[in-house]
Amino acid sequence: MKLSLSQLFILAGIALAAMELILGVSAGFDLVLIGSILVISGLIGVFTANYLVALVLAIGLCGIYILIGRHYLQRKLNHFHKSMSVDRLITQVGIVTASIKPHHPGMVKIEDEQWRASSDLELAIDTKVTINHIEGVTLHVTKT
Repeated sequence: MKLSLSQLFILAGIALAAMELILGVSAGFDLVLIGSILVISGLIGVFTANYLVALVLAIGLCGIYILIGRHYLQRKLNHFHKSMSVDRLITQVGIVTASIKPHHPGMVKIEDEQWRASSDLELAIDTKVTINHIEGVTLHVTKT
């Protein structure tokens, strides 16, 4: 059985999407997006019974993605992460983002990071707190 170019596009697109799943997001979604373009182009080529339509569509959409869409997508996906040294957290001031009760930890936001936090007092959301000490991955806080 001989496959048409449109059918090859569909198979290649599925293979690229599968490779993205195997590699994880390390490819930055390029493989799944180009694979999707090939599948869509191939399906249109099959339905129109014209492999040239599939070829032109695949080249055009891939070109647009590579020249314009890739830059936009990479900018949206690349979030710069600022790591914080745990020692630096002590005496920092944060905001409660999930209520804290004695023996029921909540969450505190310090700069751009969310941290698990506990307190001997009941602290409501949006309360300013100061970090006193750290036990494992839990901050112990008091109301500021």
